[in-house]
Amino acid sequence: GKISKRRLIFPENTENNYREITVNGKNYYLYHTFYPFQLDINWENPEVLYYMLDTISNWANLGIDIFRMDAIPYLSKESGTNAENQPKTHAIINLLSDYIQLTAPSSVIQVEACQTPKDILPYFGKDREVETRIDNENIKFKRTSEAQIAYHFPYMNALWASMVTGDKKYFIEAYKKTPPIPKSAVWGNFLRVHDELTLEMVSPEVRNIIFEDLVSKGANFRNGFGVSGRLSNFLDKNPNRIEQAFAMLFSVPGIPIIYYGDEVGVANNFENAKKQQYHRLKKTKNLSSGFDSRDINRGEVPKKLFYGSTKGYYEFNSKVYKKIKNLIAIRKTLPVMVNGDFEILKTKSENNFCYIRKNKEQQILVINNLSKDKLIAEITLPPNIILKNNGHITSLKNLINGDDVKVNISLQNRTMHLRIAPYQVLWLKL
Repeated sequence: GKISKRRLIFPENTENNYREITVNGKNYYLYHTFYPFQLDINWENPEVLYYMLDTISNWANLGIDIFRMDAIPYLSKESGTNAENQPKTHAIINLLSDYIQLTAPSSVIQVEACQTPKDILPYFGKDREVETRIDNENIKFKRTSEAQIAYHFPYMNALWASMVTGDKKYFIEAYKKTPPIPKSAVWGNFLRVHDELTLEMVSPEVRNIIFEDLVSKGANFRNGFGVSGRLSNFLDKNPNRIEQAFAMLFSVPGIPIIYYGDEVGVANNFENAKKQQYHRLKKTKNLSSGFDSRDINRGEVPKKLFYGSTKGYYEFNSKVYKKIKNLIAIRKTLPVMVNGDFEILKTKSENNFCYIRKNKEQQILVINNLSKDKLIAEITLPPNIILKNNGHITSLKNLINGDDVKVNISLQNRTMHLRIAPYQVLWLKL
């Protein structure tokens, strides 16, 4: 037979990809990509495929907008392959996308794969025109042939590296390495999810920088290849740092994804990790070590905390809620943050991360002070802004809080100077 060489995702928990079980006195080997208790399904079995299509229809009829496909590189397991990114995997996603576009055209597929953007690119497929009939009317729209949204893991790592070090270069490098994608597709950007903050794809230098800063605020995962924890803990429960993190998430190219609870500053929950360890050991017996550090950023969020935060009952949580709600409301009034061009500007300080979102109708200048210290920002502006009003611009409106921000523009050097507070973010209307 063919020999298959495949990497183990959790080598600390299993020695291979097979789990032996006995049914009616007969032994069977079942395949698992991840933990032994997380068995893979066989997409090539027609009964399994039809069951999945029926499940999709059920949820689509209940109004689901986005179907998330987890760990997509591992759907097909051809003999003699590494079982990653196989042609049949693309065929499966293509089939599911066809089905959704024909039966539930308002729904889309979002894929998750902890890989580089160039490796994710094929999972979008190609732009194409789809025609369907809704309420006795033929509707045409453009959709990609596979996924329409994909998580951008390098952006997540880059944002954290820039926030941890106060150096904008990490995000700029990630942006430059991101390839163009089909027009009807979009990247999904995030700061935290239900899993660890993975450090698998970054360089050893960046991995060490992020891990060393965050591990004491959360918990180790996979021996330094990840760190578990909540966003509020990672950002020292500083409402201004949290606001800046979300402001960047909302203003860089892509769809912002908020992990539940982060919008009210939910903290690490070690009690949940202990509880899940107990239940996991009871359920899986010797199939896992029981403890999963990711459980500290999972679990229930008390209803009292959610609603109390909206009412101002908790000083920290209510402050975070108010800031994030404000950013969401402002972003909804700015289509340029959704589909505008993205231009990174030159700044004198590495702490000053500055860019413009622009289209034919709007231009928004975004200025971030990534440092804990006050900053006199020096920004090189495009000629069209410098020449606006012959350079006689003395203040610009900050859309985040409505303040007029004093600026000093030099026509000769094409630069703008202004004072910016620690961890402050400005969305200036040009």
